[in-house]
Amino acid sequence: METYDYVVVGAGSAGCVVAARLTEDPQVRVLLLEAGGADDHPDVADPTKWPTLLHGPLDWGYMTAPMRHANNRVDHVPRAKMLGGCHSHNANAWVRGNPADFDHWAYEGNAGWDWKNVLAIYQRIENWQGPASELRGTSGPMHVAPPSTVGPLAAACVEAGREVGLTVIEDLNGPSMEGIGYFNLTIKDGRRFSVATAYLRPAMGRPNLTVVTNAHAHRLTFEAETCTGVEYATNGAVARVRAAREVVVCAGAIGSPQLLLLSGIGPAADLRRLGLPVVVDLPGVGLNLQDHPLVGGVAYEAKGDLPPLVNNGAETTLWWKSSASRLVPDTQPVLIEFPFATPELAHHLTPNSYVLAPSVVRPVSRGSVTLTSTDPTVHPRIDINYLESSADVDALVAAIELCREMGAAKAFDAYRKRELMPGALGRAAMEEFVRNGATTYFHPAGSCKMGPDALAVVDSTLRVHGVQRLRVADASIMPTITSGNTNAPSIMIGERAASLLQAVRDTESAKPLLVFTVPLGNALEVAACFSYPNIPGSSESLCDTIMHWVTQSLDRDGLIAQGVSARIETDRWTYTLYLSGSAAVSNQLLQYTKVLPQFLTNCGVGILDMENVIEANPAIWDPQKNGWRPMFPMGLPLINQRSAQLFHYPPMNLLDPSRDYLDDAVPTRWAELLQANGMANMSDIVLMERLIDCAPVAAGDDQGTYISQVLTPIDYFKDYQLAQFALMLTPSEANPAFTIPLIVC
Repeated sequence: METYDYVVVGAGSAGCVVAARLTEDPQVRVLLLEAGGADDHPDVADPTKWPTLLHGPLDWGYMTAPMRHANNRVDHVPRAKMLGGCHSHNANAWVRGNPADFDHWAYEGNAGWDWKNVLAIYQRIENWQGPASELRGTSGPMHVAPPSTVGPLAAACVEAGREVGLTVIEDLNGPSMEGIGYFNLTIKDGRRFSVATAYLRPAMGRPNLTVVTNAHAHRLTFEAETCTGVEYATNGAVARVRAAREVVVCAGAIGSPQLLLLSGIGPAADLRRLGLPVVVDLPGVGLNLQDHPLVGGVAYEAKGDLPPLVNNGAETTLWWKSSASRLVPDTQPVLIEFPFATPELAHHLTPNSYVLAPSVVRPVSRGSVTLTSTDPTVHPRIDINYLESSADVDALVAAIELCREMGAAKAFDAYRKRELMPGALGRAAMEEFVRNGATTYFHPAGSCKMGPDALAVVDSTLRVHGVQRLRVADASIMPTITSGNTNAPSIMIGERAASLLQAVRDTESAKPLLVFTVPLGNALEVAACFSYPNIPGSSESLCDTIMHWVTQSLDRDGLIAQGVSARIETDRWTYTLYLSGSAAVSNQLLQYTKVLPQFLTNCGVGILDMENVIEANPAIWDPQKNGWRPMFPMGLPLINQRSAQLFHYPPMNLLDPSRDYLDDAVPTRWAELLQANGMANMSDIVLMERLIDCAPVAAGDDQGTYISQVLTPIDYFKDYQLAQFALMLTPSEANPAFTIPLIVC
């Protein structure tokens, strides 16, 4: 069985990015599996031919279950089956999403996904060809441009929007999305510029990247709860491959949950019902499915033949609030410059019709992806569940009225012969029109949601909960769907996944920059002094708390977007926090270590849970004396002398915070002591914070007497002769990645 460092399942918008970025390191071997074939069909290159690609061999052919809130209709769910994924058969619209989308992700507990960090990733992706803007990137691999020329219907639509009071936006990925304008497009020299073109094809010449097409992943392989590889079908046979480091599933909002479920990751009861062994019970796999319901639509017959299509044949769009109470736009109508309708309404159209199609981009309704068979070739059940929420219906009805107002504007007089549908309808009839006209905007997402909640499938680093060495990276991880076309966010997710994977590899291969050593004779005592006991039942929450604060700080300073990672290792006595990054951010990380203790203090690090310690560490409890053994100090965070003035946190009685024991002269006293003990060049290092001696107490004493004495740092050094510190291994070209370990107290 062949082994690669990483196996990536799915060569779509995210998978191409992950594979290309990982193989920038020549020491890393990557296998990219794609169920479809090449993207060399001539209609793929022509941006106006995308509607012809939505059915046939280049598409998976997924269909929904009967849509019970849309008159039990069955709808097509187009998903591309070729290199480049849906970026090889979509309309090439580049929409990053509303900043509020990503801030909401972060607010829900997904550190690193706020707009500030996401914007930096987009800037790294883009090769923007439009007007200069500090919000745009200009040196990335993805060619993004405004249309150089637009079709006459598209231009008329923008003017119609202006007539009805909409703001005309020059760049819909600029400071504001609210208004009307032309899509940013991934079209270059009249040809589709897909993620396969931008990322994958340049990487395919690397000897460390292997791409296998027509390779349908059947299931993931496991040893206990560790993902070890992938089983896939190719050339009529089943093959297996091992991943030495991680498997990254990028199979999309339908394929990713299906693969997890087939592999025993999902709701345990459902898996057992199908006879599948359960690897981990994750009830959220396949739930939270979202899409932007698009209504096709507000249609008009043209006075003559339709103008020839240019660009993507759908150049104009707008973002609009369906209600003044909305904080951000929740609808996105689009002009489709050719006939477009659901089968139930298509009889209203003429061959020369054009359509203003409204959509809801902040839907409330949620659907699901579930298995109907253990056969990987049988499509899952897709309950898209459009219009379950009346809020979505209300938004679409409001957007239809806006589209009708625009369609009747003077700007369209030269082209419009008559309105074909829906016409002036009452509320009940208009709702019926919506239920017959609702279809996909081609943006399914959310079925492997990211988060810390009970229905989350992956955490904020895209690791699947409950298993090791497995991540999901595609639109399925969106907690809530972005407010617009989802191709650009999917590529962004791929970029972030690659950065997270690279950061882990850098962490594991890096050498320490800051190392602490102590005399062997005092090792046990020093370990106790410098550590917080790893208490069963509380260590996970403590680690989570520390990581929350540290990651937020890294995010705030933009370091996570630059590939910096953090991790915590624990043993019986110590927590060790590692920060890792490249030489490019070494100075920022060195500066960052000066403020880290403030965050650790905010975490409550050093505050001991007495009852848990007694239960977990009987060796420090003297049953004969019914009290604590003497000298169990804790709390010594490291801070820098130059920043000590920022932290006025003298040691305190932990059970009586009003009683301070040391004054602000402590940092100076520590510095003097370090120099006096021959610790050269370390005058800027200060050991400060809480140092507690838990003296024995009699049984029945009030808990407040557990802490009877606070020793000064000088007393402590005299007793324990804490010794050596060594600063070593500065970053260099030979050692471009590094790790800073800090003992957390």
